[in-house]
Amino acid sequence: MRAFTYIEPLLWYRDKPVASQTLEQKHQLLAFHKIVSVVRNSIKYVACAQKITAQKGGRKYWDLPEELMARAFEAFIEDTITSDSNGTKWLVTGTTQDDYPDNTMHPYPIGKERIEINQAFKRLLPYAFGMRLFGT
Repeated sequence: MRAFTYIEPLLWYRDKPVASQTLEQKHQLLAFHKIVSVVRNSIKYVACAQKITAQKGGRKYWDLPEELMARAFEAFIEDTITSDSNGTKWLVTGTTQDDYPDNTMHPYPIGKERIEINQAFKRLLPYAFGMRLFGT
């Protein structure tokens, strides 16, 4: 799998020299990097995406880092919405383990990795969007 380094241009403040970034901006980047790291280290999720890409007629899409991140976030949103009794299925649906009969070709994170990714999003998104400072 390719390194996640080219996801960095998607991050806020990428063009600012580190020395000119505020402490909050540095915390935001750190939070994004931690989320990316959790997704990147989800071995089964990445392996499934690579398997989908490698199948006959597969295209280089499923295992692209930005697509892995997008699907992980989509799964997080579905889990967050469905955990709320007032949640709606209109925003996102079809990311759960039950939605795909062959879990060796599941395009979304499942099982323990999904739980870990969701925990990372829940814990780190407020920091990534500047809603909190680390250590406060």
